[in-house]
Amino acid sequence: MSASMPFRYIRKKELCTFLGISRATLERYIATGDFPRPYPLGKRIVAWRSDEVMAHTSALPRMEDAYACRNRS
Repeated sequence: MSASMPFRYIRKKELCTFLGISRATLERYIATGDFPRPYPLGKRIVAWRSDEVMAHTSALPRMEDAYACRNRS
């Protein structure tokens, strides 16, 4: 059994910086179901679980893989 790191909550500004996208793009991804929904932490505070964000981003195809597939002879 491997010990996993505990998750932490990531707020929207930090998440957008980490992903390299704007807040509007993040909202669009959430609305279309392309990104996990945030958890409400208060009346006007939402955040994402770091473990869910990492699982979602690791499942996405990497740019290097897409480039390699496109340039295969």
